[in-house]
Amino acid sequence: MELCYKGWKQEDGNTQGRCCCNCKNQVEIMRHPWNTMVGGRMKGPVTITAGWGCAAPDFDNKIIFFEDEHSVCEMHEWKDK
Repeated sequence: MELCYKGWKQEDGNTQGRCCCNCKNQVEIMRHPWNTMVGGRMKGPVTITAGWGCAAPDFDNKIIFFEDEHSVCEMHEWKDK
């Protein structure tokens, strides 16, 4: 598994390189042309990323939205190799 320190730096306590980008709960969220957010990242072609989400099982089929691919939370689980 590739370690990442972009969101949570090693010098800030991320000794294991945990990041949303290497978590199996992360999902990519795509834009849609019918969305109405003016100036937001949600409107546009479905081929363009709008952001990232956390679909951890504890969220009862809900996704928590993040603008950045790199972060970390207590729900981190390593992606399968």
